[in-house]
Amino acid sequence: MPSNRIPDNIWNFISQQHVVAVTASAAGELWSACLFYAPHNKTQTLYVLTEETTRHARLMLENNIISGTIHNNTREAKQIQGIQFKGFITKLNDPEMFAAREYYQQQFRIASSLPPHPVWKITMTEIKFTDNTETFGSKYYWNPE
Repeated sequence: MPSNRIPDNIWNFISQQHVVAVTASAAGELWSACLFYAPHNKTQTLYVLTEETTRHARLMLENNIISGTIHNNTREAKQIQGIQFKGFITKLNDPEMFAAREYYQQQFRIASSLPPHPVWKITMTEIKFTDNTETFGSKYYWNPE
């Protein structure tokens, strides 16, 4: 029986990074954004902050299905690691929003000094992980369905 948990090798990589590129679409419009994220280990979700007035947030409010990527930053082909994912994003409300904001601010102290932005939660439903550090072109897949 497949596990609903993201495998350790994939989650460990996600937990070590801090920027996610997400793509949202609705009504024939498409837009991407790079966001700092705080990985939540217990739920294996990502918390991000973004204003509702941004182009990508307006699309996410219309259609919460997203895709995205997370990768390391290297020039060495043998060191490339990254994920492509599909999932959904939810704008949080009280009281979950307050706990998530506090968690995010622990990861990114500067967020405490900024005006409060809405907190969103990314839940990944499918992941492809490329890990050239193992063997060039190594791929791992996770889809709990």
